[in-house]
Amino acid sequence: MEGTVLQTIKDELKLECDRKELETVRRMGKYLKDKVRPIVVTFTTYGRKITILKIKKYIQTKTIYMKEDFSTSNQLQEQLKKEKEAGKIAFLRYDKLIVRELSMKDSRETEEE
Repeated sequence: MEGTVLQTIKDELKLECDRKELETVRRMGKYLKDKVRPIVVTFTTYGRKITILKIKKYIQTKTIYMKEDFSTSNQLQEQLKKEKEAGKIAFLRYDKLIVRELSMKDSRETEEE
């Protein structure tokens, strides 16, 4: 499976990647005959992960989809929901929750809509 991931990175993203840069490669979910299971890849360096996420828009194949896995940050997801319900601007950036108070400009824009 590691070979497939490395070949996909090389072919689709035009990026050289070595096996040493992959920490773990695993499939999610239980095997079912007609179900496609996602592959979770953990990179050894944060910089490599960011590089790949930045150039993912160049993927030509429509059957390949890449996104950051936030499954380990369920607490952040819950906090994000609470902050949005409180009327604040909140979003996740990598593995951090960013919260901003509504400014006068933001509140005027929401009133106009």
